[in-house]
Amino acid sequence: MEWGNTRDPKHNVGRVAEDFDKLLSFKSEVKLMLFDSYGNIETRTNVVSELNSYLQERGDHIEGDFYLLIDVSGNNNSVWKCSIERDGLDKSLSFKQSIDS
Repeated sequence: MEWGNTRDPKHNVGRVAEDFDKLLSFKSEVKLMLFDSYGNIETRTNVVSELNSYLQERGDHIEGDFYLLIDVSGNNNSVWKCSIERDGLDKSLSFKQSIDS
């Protein structure tokens, strides 16, 4: 979980990505990442894009693992999901926004 910092928002994407990188090293079938874009669409887009890069560069994925990403921005919550379909590196991995959030 990484809320970022409203006084220094230009570094929020990096803060979220740094904590997500830690999450990638844990062995668990379900991995949950919470962040707050503070209603800033550009921040939200940049966070998801950066976390997609982290997913694609990680080589030790395990088939069946599941990632859940939630932007808890006030009344504007958004949810993305990513299911791991095969073991190992997969450059096609990306979070898909859930319409049933």
